[in-house]
Amino acid sequence: MLKARLITALALLLMLTAILVWGDGQLWLFVLTGLTALAGWEWARLAGLRSMALQWAYALGLAIFTWFGLQVSIEAHMLLWLLLLWGGLVPFILYHFARTHGQWRLASLPLLMLGVVVLFLFAWSLFHSLLRFGPAVVVWWMSLVWLMDMGAYFAGRRFGRHKLAPTISPGKTWEGVAGGLVAVLLGVAVGAWLWPTQWSLLQLFLFGLIAGASVMGDLFESVLKRWQGMKDSSHLLPGHGGILDRIDSLLMALPWMGWVAVAMGSAA
Repeated sequence: MLKARLITALALLLMLTAILVWGDGQLWLFVLTGLTALAGWEWARLAGLRSMALQWAYALGLAIFTWFGLQVSIEAHMLLWLLLLWGGLVPFILYHFARTHGQWRLASLPLLMLGVVVLFLFAWSLFHSLLRFGPAVVVWWMSLVWLMDMGAYFAGRRFGRHKLAPTISPGKTWEGVAGGLVAVLLGVAVGAWLWPTQWSLLQLFLFGLIAGASVMGDLFESVLKRWQGMKDSSHLLPGHGGILDRIDSLLMALPWMGWVAVAMGSAA
């Protein structure tokens, strides 16, 4: 399992880097739309849509929505309001699920998924526009989130004793979170070394903080999977599960990182 996880992660990173460095905007648009379609199929399953036809209709509709939405510019203040709403909703769901030991659930999962889809689109759209900072910066942002994930995984396996949220995800520990934060700190230090004048100390701190908080995206997806009695969102990625299992933390973090970069300005 670990070998498959590492091979898949490396292959995805190399593929993404190649697309960002050598591809053009149109290719990136196709890639994001394709990822959205696959993730949309998984969202449909998590929302409780049992019919395969309905699942793929949902995925196709989301992909079309994304294709046109990615070509629309988004104002930073509009994104901020969506992020604040999302930033309040996710902890609310996690808190109530944990407090009731998994007995609490939302009345309308499809409605929740509609809200998630909107943020999903804004995340991809902003991510698409962030390419102006350069492929290396975009890969670095994503790497901060992945470092949090990998650091937490290995530190949790080696030192994990105290459960982070046993009702939601029994495998996650506070020791894992600490290991992930150490890995993120190293990633932030690399960014400060590579771009000493582009980002302020405050921005670097916020990038690291956002990457650390991205674990809530993983926990949120775990709640959805528990509501549906699923272990993984799908089995598309060996060692990882589904597309959403790989990008859940990114969806939580990237819009915030983009807002910090754009709204706070940079030396780019």
